[in-house]
Amino acid sequence: MRTKEIPSLTLAVPCYNEEEILENTASKLEELLLELIASQRIKKGSSLLFINDGSTDKTLEILHHIKQKQQKDDLNIQILNLEQNKGHQEALLAGLAFNSSDVMISIDADLQDDINVIPEMLKGWQEGYEIVLGARNDRVTDRPFKHFTASFFYWVMKYVGSKQVPQHADFRLLSRHAAKILVQKATRPLYLRGSVVQMGIPWKVVFYQRKKREGGVSKYTLRKMLFLAFSGLISHFKS
Repeated sequence: MRTKEIPSLTLAVPCYNEEEILENTASKLEELLLELIASQRIKKGSSLLFINDGSTDKTLEILHHIKQKQQKDDLNIQILNLEQNKGHQEALLAGLAFNSSDVMISIDADLQDDINVIPEMLKGWQEGYEIVLGARNDRVTDRPFKHFTASFFYWVMKYVGSKQVPQHADFRLLSRHAAKILVQKATRPLYLRGSVVQMGIPWKVVFYQRKKREGGVSKYTLRKMLFLAFSGLISHFKS
């Protein structure tokens, strides 16, 4: 139990061509982090880390503007720039390797995942969990095709005996210890949402209602979804 410990936090946000929503995303996440600092849920100097995954629009330019105008000493804004587009999973792994905080929470830039459950995730860490997974209550915001393919994928993974947490994407908390192990044990093709529950480290799930995307368009094409599913199967048979 770490009930009296106040952790340093890095909130990691992978970004690929997100120029339309970054200002809004940064504003909401900065506000949340400053509230957590003020209420002594996280330490001063905690970080908001943007991982630019080789964007070809004005994402990097906007990120530098966001960093320059940030005037709160309690909060550190960081930019990790990947020169080429490596993909969502590689961007997350780069963030994990870069992290130096006690805990890191990853969340997508579209903020469809509910940032209001982040305090509950931190509570899970204080209870002694090294990993806290965010899982959506349902898939009502998905298009019918995506809903079907996701359900079919989880059925296949269950059929082959793979340990999975249904409705968990990549919204999760990892302690520095868990992040270090995940980085060391990562195998390609990456499938982090499967790897985190196969490390032998106790984990907890918090549930939330996924929101509609506030702006822009999803960068997860059919090709990327199929590759992620393929990565999940390969990861299972390698483990």
